[in-house]
Amino acid sequence: MEMVHPDNDELVGKYLDMIGIDINKPLEYRAYQHRNLQNKVVVNFTIAGELKLDRKSLTSPFSTYEDRLIAASIYDRSLFEQLHELGNTSPTYGGNALDDNIPTKDAEEYRAEEEKVAKEITLLEEVLYHIRGSQMNSDGSYMTMQDYVTPRPVEKKRKKHKNRKSVEGSVNE
Repeated sequence: MEMVHPDNDELVGKYLDMIGIDINKPLEYRAYQHRNLQNKVVVNFTIAGELKLDRKSLTSPFSTYEDRLIAASIYDRSLFEQLHELGNTSPTYGGNALDDNIPTKDAEEYRAEEEKVAKEITLLEEVLYHIRGSQMNSDGSYMTMQDYVTPRPVEKKRKKHKNRKSVEGSVNE
């Protein structure tokens, strides 16, 4: 819960920056079911943002093969195609060994589990809104960390005055 509070954005921002997220761009906080760094499936908050495409971030231990592919696709399409082709040429050794370890459940058990996860996600989304408020700017874009400190000014719509004539219609009226 502390991670999502705007008062802790500076601390969280340091770690996001360290793993290659551009903290000057908009960020999206969401509740998801995902696999954490301890390789356990959990329902918790995630933060999504744009990758930094600088050399330091792309050569860091946190940069993945997919991150490098994304960067290559922006700067050099032919390099992207070659890397993508190389990344998809792993040999197959028959059946998937992981399939043997997957416990089987009936449809009712899966449905009950899905409903439980959906309720947890809904609850965390409500908590997230209560803690951070809306993550959207008035123009519909996601807020940056800086927007929480100094929100963008809201553009006011101009009201029409009663004594002004409308310019609509044809010239021959």
